[in-house]
Amino acid sequence: MDDHSEYHIDNAFCGNAGPEEMQHLNDLIDELTDDELKLLVGIPLVNVYEKSLNALRDGDLKYINPDDYIHPSFEGVDFIGHEIANFIYTEQILPR
Repeated sequence: MDDHSEYHIDNAFCGNAGPEEMQHLNDLIDELTDDELKLLVGIPLVNVYEKSLNALRDGDLKYINPDDYIHPSFEGVDFIGHEIANFIYTEQILPR
């Protein structure tokens, strides 16, 4: 038994999942609707991911930094900021 077995008792996932477990977790997350995910994490969800995909359902390269292909490009940062601002306004998260 590993040295953090008590953690496993209280938590189904502790960060040490193998590839099969990770795939299962990713499949479960993929099946969640935005509303279910919002309820699960307890905060409003701004889904910029879906809106940032190209026609082939891949990340649109104009939103991705070409230096590392991890972080957003300047256009990606602008896109994310606008999406968050529109969400805050539309959902009336801040009082007017």
